[in-house]
Amino acid sequence: MKAENLCALLSVVVPVYNIVSYIDRCVESIVEQTYENLEIILVDDGSTDESGMKCDLWAQRDARVRVIHKQNGGLVSARQAGVAAATGEYLAHVDGDDWIERETYAEMMALASSCDADIVTMGLTRDYAGHSVVNRETFEPGIYRGEKLNIFWSQMIDDKRFFHSKLNHHITTKIFKTELVRDYQMRLSTDARIGEDIAVVYPCLLAANCVVVSGLEYYHYTIRPGSIMDTEADEKSSLKAVEKALNEAACKYAAKIPNIKRQFEMLLLYTCLFSIPKEIIKCNGNEIFPFKSLKKGDRILLYGAGRFGKALYQYIAESNACEIIAWTDKSKVEGITPVEKALEREYDKIVIAVLLADVAEEIRAELLSRGVDAYKIVQL
Repeated sequence: MKAENLCALLSVVVPVYNIVSYIDRCVESIVEQTYENLEIILVDDGSTDESGMKCDLWAQRDARVRVIHKQNGGLVSARQAGVAAATGEYLAHVDGDDWIERETYAEMMALASSCDADIVTMGLTRDYAGHSVVNRETFEPGIYRGEKLNIFWSQMIDDKRFFHSKLNHHITTKIFKTELVRDYQMRLSTDARIGEDIAVVYPCLLAANCVVVSGLEYYHYTIRPGSIMDTEADEKSSLKAVEKALNEAACKYAAKIPNIKRQFEMLLLYTCLFSIPKEIIKCNGNEIFPFKSLKKGDRILLYGAGRFGKALYQYIAESNACEIIAWTDKSKVEGITPVEKALEREYDKIVIAVLLADVAEEIRAELLSRGVDAYKIVQL
């Protein structure tokens, strides 16, 4: 990269909708970045609280801040408005209820400038009420171009175990060359409300000539109640839009990356199981899909009380496909049997109703340590 681009303008797009309790923390974390050559675009997506007013106050305090007020159209629509207005060579996204650490863009832009990268990516920190969990990417930090990039593309999603992604799918944990991300962001249907990140991130990764994995985890993703409020109808429409974007990318790059269609099939199955699980779970002959060794009539302990676990419990209870001896999880909530109590009962199988491979394998290791026979454990 030329010397004059070492401090290239970075546009930061922040969609804002009814997050009055979070927006100041978010914007403050951006304006206080040690990397100062920023264009901060706050997109007020028709907020009905005081979020829009707070955005205007930030524009008065810092000349780098611009505010777009628009009718409510959803996250994709807000991002598109910001991307269309961006003038920087590079572009980043921050969701308005999240925040970033002070050195985030200085370190990421330094990596980008060192090799003229199209994308720089990092892990993230999930902030729950009272504790945080660091989610690192498992690709080795470094520069991926040429043959290394071909290997990178073929290994983004592990197509031999469900579900394990070596690279997080969040658009907010990456900086992109604006000319690269703008095309894919602007063509995405505003119907996309679940999986909207993957519909942009993966096509961008496949179109990139150079990707840098930073090894950083500076993005703080806030886990808060009510942050996802989509109806099932929205989710079905969303998945069609996301599937279209991924299928177009898979067809374009299938010759170069032979397993890309399989990777995207797993990604879409994961997204469906997360967003509309009761539409996916079903009996295939004597088996309960998507599990390969869960049979009709089995007496089971169901381990997992998340969204997928709840959907599986509901399906089995309504269909009588299996007999649920106990429903267990580490969470101490009503109706959930503690793990040690559940294991005292007579059962045929323990079904791990968890979508992420790493978490499921932790549960499997825990069960094995408690003396459970390996052949009795069923997981995706």
